[in-house]
Amino acid sequence: MKFLKKPKIGLALGGGSARGLAHVGVLKVLQENNIKIDLISGSSMGALIGGLYALDPDYKVLYKKTKKFVNSELFGQLDFRKFKKENTSLFGNLKQKLRDSVTFVKMTQTTSLIDYKIFEKIFISLFGDKKFENTKIPFSCIAVDLVSGENIVFKKGLLYKAIMASCAIPGLFPYIFYDRYILVDGGISINVPIEIVKNDGADRVIASVVSANIKKVYTFENVFQIINRAHEITKNYLLKKTINNADFLLNINLLGYEWFDFEKYEELISRGIDETIRNMEKIKKRFYF
Repeated sequence: MKFLKKPKIGLALGGGSARGLAHVGVLKVLQENNIKIDLISGSSMGALIGGLYALDPDYKVLYKKTKKFVNSELFGQLDFRKFKKENTSLFGNLKQKLRDSVTFVKMTQTTSLIDYKIFEKIFISLFGDKKFENTKIPFSCIAVDLVSGENIVFKKGLLYKAIMASCAIPGLFPYIFYDRYILVDGGISINVPIEIVKNDGADRVIASVVSANIKKVYTFENVFQIINRAHEITKNYLLKKTINNADFLLNINLLGYEWFDFEKYEELISRGIDETIRNMEKIKKRFYF
């Protein structure tokens, strides 16, 4: 299909916890090559990066903000190092911690391992009282309603509240009361919101995927490992079905990087840079006529 004018380009940023920092590298290269992004939608960490860039579309500003964020004392209070055990998958770590008596008792008395006040302060520090209406690039993000099981797409209201909900990994972070919803991580159902950005008016969509492919596993020693493996397979299957709808896919190779590797932000950003540079000529050919 030929366009009489330049197509409106949408960017869908996927979730992946620390791996989502690779999106910063993607945005850097797109901007340096004058690929103008007209719409952004994000899920989980993709929502956080996308929201920051939509407010101020300058990768230099984005880089400074994310670096300051990762190195802040407030972020350090999350203490992701305590999850660096034998099982390096997120849900595997949570199930492993269930075997610790202190953690088990805590999880029977509360709904998350991370305190709500700390979680909220982090997002307020990033977005303040800014609203979706304040973004320079139209932006949306997704969360999941625990009550109905439906996907909730946010396009208006306070940015920090909606993005906090999109990042609320069940069990680790607290669920978020917002409007009439009880919200958790958007990556549960739609990890890369390609259709959302298309519905918002994009003619063509670039999808940035930062979820590492699952590795082959040959032994399972307990029920926790089996449950975790089933979750990984389900999530990977849903991802594969979703990404087929993108007009161009940046599938960044992040094998070897774990969900808690925030201190490796320079390496993760570099991975995003390398993958986007490698595909830049194809992107230009696909989107510009």
